[in-house]
Amino acid sequence: MLDKAVLIIDQGGQSSRVLVFNQHGRVIASSQKSINTHTPKVAYIEHSPAEVLASIQQCLAEIVPQIQAIDIIAAGLIVQRSSFLAINRQTSTPLSPIISWQDSRNSEWLHQQRLDKQAIHHITGLYANAHYGASKMRWLLDHNPAVQQAAKEQLLLFLPLASYLAKQLCHNQTDYRVDSDIASRTLLFNIFTQQWHDALLAQFNIDKTWLPEPGPDFIADKKAPCLSTFPQTLPLRLVAGDQSFLSQTWQPKPTTDGLFINCGSGAFIQMPLPAHTKPAVDKLLLNHVGSGSDCAFTLLEGTVNAAASALQRLWQIEGQQLNQTQIQQAIKQNNDIPLYLMNHAGVGSPHWLAASEDIFKSSSVQQGALTAKACAVLEAVIFLLMDNIVLLQKVNRQIKEIHIGGGLSNLDGFCQKLADLSQLTVIREAQTEVSAKGAAAFLFRSTDVTLEAVKIDKTTLFTPVLNQPLKMRHQGFQSLITQKKKLRNAL
Repeated sequence: MLDKAVLIIDQGGQSSRVLVFNQHGRVIASSQKSINTHTPKVAYIEHSPAEVLASIQQCLAEIVPQIQAIDIIAAGLIVQRSSFLAINRQTSTPLSPIISWQDSRNSEWLHQQRLDKQAIHHITGLYANAHYGASKMRWLLDHNPAVQQAAKEQLLLFLPLASYLAKQLCHNQTDYRVDSDIASRTLLFNIFTQQWHDALLAQFNIDKTWLPEPGPDFIADKKAPCLSTFPQTLPLRLVAGDQSFLSQTWQPKPTTDGLFINCGSGAFIQMPLPAHTKPAVDKLLLNHVGSGSDCAFTLLEGTVNAAASALQRLWQIEGQQLNQTQIQQAIKQNNDIPLYLMNHAGVGSPHWLAASEDIFKSSSVQQGALTAKACAVLEAVIFLLMDNIVLLQKVNRQIKEIHIGGGLSNLDGFCQKLADLSQLTVIREAQTEVSAKGAAAFLFRSTDVTLEAVKIDKTTLFTPVLNQPLKMRHQGFQSLITQKKKLRNAL
C-alpha cells in the first residue's frame, strides 16, 4: 500500500518551492527555484509573472522522479497574500509585473486620503496600509497606460498572485477566483459578508468588475481543478495565503495557549481562535481562514513589515555583509547596541507608521560597527514582535509559549532574546520552514486523512531569563516610536 501524501506549492518572494509531505509531517520530496526581485525605484518591489510561473513548473517537473511510490492525494498552493498583478481578462496576458506585498509605492497618496481607519478595520480586519492592494491598484490605474486602456475596454482584471497561478497551473480548468483570506489583503473585502465592499470600492474608485469572484480556500474534491503539467491526476484543493497556517504546524488542531511566529523576509505573529470570532482588540489584523472546510478558523495577527529583508537592506547600505556565523555572534551581543527603527518599509502592527527614513540612534562609539548595527536590526524585529505580544496577551492571558519558525529562527540569540523580553518559553522546531508544513497539515485534515502525527521531531527550547539591558533598549525603542507618531500627527 502506497504512503499517502500531499503536495504543497509554496511561492515566496525569493523562490518557488514544491514540497511533498507524508502523514507524519515530514518532507519526502522537494524542489526549489530562485526568482529575481526587481526594484526599479525606492519602494517599488516587483517580480516577473512569466519567471514565477516557469519556476513553479520547473519544480513540479523535478518532483516527479522523486514520487514514484507515493500516493499524492491532493495539492495546495500558498502564496504571499498581498502580491497581485493586472491582466487582460480576455487573453490572460499580464498588463503589469507582479507587485509584491512589500511594495509601498503609493504610500504618500494613501496617507493623504481621508480614510476612516476604524471603519476599514471593522470591515476588512486590516488597517489602511500601502502594503495592501487597494492603493497599488489605484497607482496602476493612474500611471500604467496598459491598465488604463484595459479599464476603458472593460477588459481589466486585478488578480491576487494566487488566483493567477492557480488558473495557469490548471490550464484554464477554473475561473479566476480569490479566497477570503487573500481577498481581505486588498482593503476592499468584507470578511464577515465574504463579499467586495461597495463603499470601499467607491472610496478607492475601483470597479467591482475589475476584481475576481470571491470563493472558498478549500475546494470540494469533485469541483477541484487538476494540475495540468503533472503526470497523475492531482486536484488543487487548497489555494490560500502563505502565512495562514502557521498554527497548524505543531498541533493537530489550532491551539489557544500558544503564539505562532514566522520570521522570514517579514515577520508574522498569530493567535488562532475559533471560527468567526470577533475579538475586541485594536491595532491587530483579523483573518478568517479555511472557508469551505470543516476545519475553518480565525486568526488574530500582527505583522512586522521587514525582518530578514531589513538585514539585506543593511548589507546594501554598508556595502558589506556578515556571514551566518558572524550574525549568530552579533545577535548575542548585549552591550553598546544602538537602537534601530526600520522605517523604509513602514512600521506594521501595532504602530502602523508610513514608510520614511530608517533611524539608527546611539551615543556609543560602537554605533558604526557592522556587528552592532546587525544586532540592532534584529532586536528591532524582536521589539516589534513584543509590542504585538502585549496586545495578544490582552485577548488571552493564558498564553504559555511561542512557537517560532522561518529563517531568523535559526539564530539562537534571536530566539533567546525573544524569550527574555516576552518571559515566555520559545520553541523552535527542527524544520523551520513552517508555512508549507502548516498548509499540508490543514490539507490532510480537510481531506479526512488521519494525521499519524504532526510532531516536533527535534525542538530547541529557549527558557526566559532576566535581561535588563534588553528591556531598557526596548523602552528606548518605544520612545523612538512615540517620537515618530508625534511627528506624523504634527504634519
